[in-house]
Amino acid sequence: MFLRSRFTVAIPQSKLEIAMSNPCTHQQDGTGSPTNLRHVAVVDPGSSVLPFDYYFCRSLIDRGERVTLLASHTQYNVEFLSELAREDKAHVELWRISSTVANRAIGILNYLRMLTFLLVNLRKFDVVYYNFPKGWLLESIIFRILGHKAVFCIHNAVPHGFEAKRHLGTRALASSAHRLLFVSAWTKSDFVSRYGPTYENLSDVMQHGIIGIDPLDSPQSYQLCESFCGVAFWGNIKPYKGVEVFRLLPKDWLPKAVDKRYLIAGKWDHDLSHLRDEYKARNEIDLHDGFLTRESVKDLLAQDYIFLLPYRQASQSGILYTLLFYGRYFIGTDRGDIGDFLRTNGLEKLIIDDLSEGEMRRAIGWLMENLSDVQAKLVSAQQSYTWQWGDKVA
Repeated sequence: MFLRSRFTVAIPQSKLEIAMSNPCTHQQDGTGSPTNLRHVAVVDPGSSVLPFDYYFCRSLIDRGERVTLLASHTQYNVEFLSELAREDKAHVELWRISSTVANRAIGILNYLRMLTFLLVNLRKFDVVYYNFPKGWLLESIIFRILGHKAVFCIHNAVPHGFEAKRHLGTRALASSAHRLLFVSAWTKSDFVSRYGPTYENLSDVMQHGIIGIDPLDSPQSYQLCESFCGVAFWGNIKPYKGVEVFRLLPKDWLPKAVDKRYLIAGKWDHDLSHLRDEYKARNEIDLHDGFLTRESVKDLLAQDYIFLLPYRQASQSGILYTLLFYGRYFIGTDRGDIGDFLRTNGLEKLIIDDLSEGEMRRAIGWLMENLSDVQAKLVSAQQSYTWQWGDKVA
């Protein structure tokens, strides 16, 4: 139980044996000579963002690099691990760290084993990209040991739900890393505004791209919809995500081309159980309470809902890039990447200035009246957000 296990998939045995014999040695070309590809380690200790990890690693491979992902076994999104392991220039190392597969004590022990593996093999890696650290005090030390190879990937300037402007652990990690990599220009700007201009020259941006819920899926084209089947929220339901806005949405205000149907699909946070029970009692909203299977999400994203992103706090949203991948229309608040994305792509009229019935009515009405223009702009955005690296990014 305590030992790590390399992730294996149904691939030819000869290739599997080569990959498992020494995952960190340089690969060879057809002449038997070692290639000079840069070897990159991507670390996600708890497998917190496996869809991101998959597309991030794929972008590195497309850039001409070899990748080793250090992550955790998990009960969710395992298809992204298996598909990445099939890549010629990718290798996956897994430990039982995530709370979905191990208790806290075993998770901590296995995390220490992961870090030991990373340090023992450090000379074989050119760069180490570190996502979602588990314990900032220990990892600040690790970053200093990694030296010029340490790149801290920052998704949020402070943890979700953290009220203060600055977070001590995040600052310590950023100060210990050699470089910082942000997933959008907005997240970089937000971080620098909070922690100071010292970090400006240490920072790079690799724009988050569109993501599918299945690594084998292809982006879906945007269609002109004659009608929509309702208004929906999808995702884990946390206090900062603003789902209380559904209290303000009487069914008779929706345009004729939008069915009078509301849907909230996702796992509810315990702190919002009172709101969930209120919605159940009203019997006006379709509630799907619980983690959705991949098939259920695919089913949902195949339907012509107008998706609502009413977040009260956000830096970047994976839901946004998933909706973009599957050709879904949406409106959202002016929070983080949501507002920045809509404004950058000429869709600022889809920004909800406040969570009110009037703003909802205005944004959805404008969407319906300008659907052809919105479609064209979203098609362009879908083609642009493709995980492209700048030439100067570490």
